[in-house]
Amino acid sequence: MGLRICLLVFLIFKLMGCWSQQEKHYNFTPPLEIPLRLAANFGDIRANHFHMGVDFKTNGIEGLRIIAIDTGFVSRIKVSPYGYGKVIYIDHPNGLTSVYAHCSAFIGLIDSACVKQQFQEQHFEIDHLFKSGEIPVKKGEVIALSGNTGTSSAPHLHFEIRDTKTEFALNPLHYGFNIADHQTPEIKSLKIYALTKQGYQIPGSVKNIAVFKGKYGYYVGGDKIDLPATFCPAGSGIGFAFEVTDFMDGASNVCGLYGSRLIIDADTLFTQKTDCISFDHTRYVNNHTDYAEYSTSKRKFHKTFKTVHNPLFIYPNNATGIFKISPGNSYKINYQVFDTEENYSSLNFTLNVLPGVQPSVSPSFSYEKYFLPDSSYLF
Repeated sequence: MGLRICLLVFLIFKLMGCWSQQEKHYNFTPPLEIPLRLAANFGDIRANHFHMGVDFKTNGIEGLRIIAIDTGFVSRIKVSPYGYGKVIYIDHPNGLTSVYAHCSAFIGLIDSACVKQQFQEQHFEIDHLFKSGEIPVKKGEVIALSGNTGTSSAPHLHFEIRDTKTEFALNPLHYGFNIADHQTPEIKSLKIYALTKQGYQIPGSVKNIAVFKGKYGYYVGGDKIDLPATFCPAGSGIGFAFEVTDFMDGASNVCGLYGSRLIIDADTLFTQKTDCISFDHTRYVNNHTDYAEYSTSKRKFHKTFKTVHNPLFIYPNNATGIFKISPGNSYKINYQVFDTEENYSSLNFTLNVLPGVQPSVSPSFSYEKYFLPDSSYLF
């Protein structure tokens, strides 16, 4: 019991560190000298991880000047043919670290330090840490040129803001950069799953529903969805997942979902806000999404429920989102999606559970077919 309390307190302080950064006001210089347009936003779903920063467009070219957003010192440089390619990390006095990736070249003292380290190690690939003040940087100083190095499919600047102490990735869109966004998120479709008490999906019990955009918002056919009484066992529940995309002004790139809210009969059952992600937790993107769907079709469904093993910080109310239903009852469902500029869309429908008898026993998961995260397996 004492260990659980300690872990709970630890997580609370960690989350407070994420959220407290957003309460402050910053006057950062933009990292590029051109109008900022996004090719990808923070928290976008990728294969086995979240996108931990934002991608700024560089007009399809390399060699644009990259600017330090604030005063600080270079804490790390890394050069690799993979991942972030040529990347610079700058620690700032306000407790934040800014990251500039896929550079084509470093500038000034940073470039000299890089070449020196490569000669010392006799290797192109380096990953070097610097002491505080060893390479000071002024706000607005040119530190590098934009490029396409590392694992990058086109020229752009991958940019991150991290909490220096925890190294948690923070959403850069909260830090005052002037990025035009008047586009509302788009809701494309939804799924309903039968779930166990732990949030596991019950195989074979899922319903797919198309979502349409009309004059007054988003809707499903007939504004209602019917579920048979046998859809889930008594004592368990159901969960929803929604396929959502978002766009920003001046770009055709599809961006990921920032926030959502599921309201049932006027009670908020589940909330998502992608403000802070730990690198230790990024692989749980496969728990947040419909992994099977993404693996086969690349469609990105955001769940409004989670298993008991999901540690992501993106759920402010920490609810499971599992909703218990009863045969013969109807429920008013309201799903809202929004971005950091508070552009939002919503979907409303009635969920009818048809009369009948629910199964009394939840299905068991045999180890021959399923690996459960709370169990050990030996072969």
